[in-house]
Amino acid sequence: MDFRQLFKLRLVVAALGDTQRLGWWNGGVLTGMGEYLFQQGFPRSSPFAQTRAGFRVAQLACDEALAIQPSQLVVPYLQVAGR
Repeated sequence: MDFRQLFKLRLVVAALGDTQRLGWWNGGVLTGMGEYLFQQGFPRSSPFAQTRAGFRVAQLACDEALAIQPSQLVVPYLQVAGR
């Protein structure tokens, strides 16, 4: 699976979950109103910002459904070469 296909799949899941029909979560980020608000706040990068916000809402909803607390997450420390 290539990255473009994975990105499109994530976007479809986020968009479907944010719709009134499925209602997996109630973010409103990927709706018409969300699009309008992001265009007002981020005129040049609104599609990117809206997509990232949609992904984040989906991630938080899934974490809540799976009872994952932010304090339980372990983020690996990545060393940067030359620092």
